[in-house]
Amino acid sequence: MDTGLVVMICVATASGAAIAAAAIGLPLLNDYLQTRQRERTKREISAYVAEGSISAEEGERLIRADEFETSEPPSREQPAERE
Repeated sequence: MDTGLVVMICVATASGAAIAAAAIGLPLLNDYLQTRQRERTKREISAYVAEGSISAEEGERLIRADEFETSEPPSREQPAERE
């Protein structure tokens, strides 16, 4: 087998593996970072409530607003067809 062909096969295989790793790893990293930021925000809101800068009700409202924004929107069911 030609050395150049072997090198091309190795480069193609390594490139494919790198693309596959990125396709799997980047979404996982994104989810991790979003969760980390969300938890940091909750801790900061809790600290504001603890020091009295905002009320407990306001803190709860802020946390619930964040949960609503990050959840999937409710699915809309198709209305039943009339006969």
